Amino acid sequence: MVLTNPLPPASAVAALNASECIAHSALEVLDCQVRELTKRGLMVILNSHNSFPGWVGAHQAKPQGLWHTEQFPTSAWVASLAALAFRYKSNTLVVGIDIRNEIHDQDGVVITWGRNNDTDSDWKAATLLADNAIREVNPHVLVIVSGLCCAYDLRAMQDLENYRSKYVFTTHVYTFSWWFTNVNWVLVLCLSLFFFASNTAAALWLRRHQRRYTAVQSFKSDWSYALSGSILLPLYLVAVSVVWMLQAKSVGCSSIAADAVHSLVLGVVWLVAVAGACCRLMANENEVNWHKLTMCFCCCNACLGLLQTALSVFYQTYWAVAWDLRRWHSPNIPVWVGEFGAEIGDTSVQWQWLLMYVADMHYAYWPLNGCFFAQRFHKLINDTFGILECDWSTVRNAKWTASIFA
Repeated sequence: MVLTNPLPPASAVAALNASECIAHSALEVLDCQVRELTKRGLMVILNSHNSFPGWVGAHQAKPQGLWHTEQFPTSAWVASLAALAFRYKSNTLVVGIDIRNEIHDQDGVVITWGRNNDTDSDWKAATLLADNAIREVNPHVLVIVSGLCCAYDLRAMQDLENYRSKYVFTTHVYTFSWWFTNVNWVLVLCLSLFFFASNTAAALWLRRHQRRYTAVQSFKSDWSYALSGSILLPLYLVAVSVVWMLQAKSVGCSSIAADAVHSLVLGVVWLVAVAGACCRLMANENEVNWHKLTMCFCCCNACLGLLQTALSVFYQTYWAVAWDLRRWHSPNIPVWVGEFGAEIGDTSVQWQWLLMYVADMHYAYWPLNGCFFAQRFHKLINDTFGILECDWSTVRNAKWTASIFA
């Protein structure tokens, strides 16, 4: 739009041209929007959101996780940002440019930060390139930089030097962004308590009826239970780590997938240790108190049930939200929550905790409009996240909305 400045259909701008703002080209439409907003005292942040019309995301028909495409190379992206910075240089209420929306790995390109100077794959190199171009034409505008993993992870980016005090990090978060909001925690809690109670009862029963066995052949069930019990904890850890890594990679988040490596290595080492211990026990089977060993593994399984019970409760608390958002910590560069939101009327505890967390930060709620145009259906679709109704004037739920901005 910026580089070619196409002419929209006359019907699309008829209402606009009937007002005081006359616009014939796409950029003139943008000029009208910026002018009408800023003359009312509203600050404007321009946003390079996507390269093609439509939703962005790893699972969309046209994934747009990179700042460049074959038709729109990095050089064109930089040129468009500089052109916008120059176009609104005289308007002091155009305060910033969000240089790209929700970057993530795509088409085999793993986005890095500061590992090389490839401006097509290293986000730091691309950021510095864009900043230099913007600074040459408008040194006063803020340069707003998306975090890695769909604007969710700032941890690797802390070495960016805010030498002009113009850098701002932006993050995005919704209640559906968290895997734990899609879990039926009531069911998990019930199963965890049952697992804990049954294994505790078994351990107590075994303790009360202590016997010593030396013939393993007669007690294959004890051996089978001992073996399954011994691998349950590390197997649980490995399974969780693998699922974590696969889910993160499926949405282009290699930086978050890397978080699971340590727990995966721990689980594998644990499994190897258990296998070695079992081999050792088999070599000395006549000296093993299988009764006590079985009781020991009952206790281990009870601990696992207790741990899962605690996690079930933890993920309903404020600390779960704060723990997941630790990736936002930035001691040197300001952080702006460029997008966050929930469906109108959301009463989940996670949404309430998110409101509490974001209340101490600068943020923008997504979105204002109550409808969006769906190309697939060629019509307006109701956006249940929108603050306004489709008429752009009626507040959808004034009481609920007031709680966001209180």
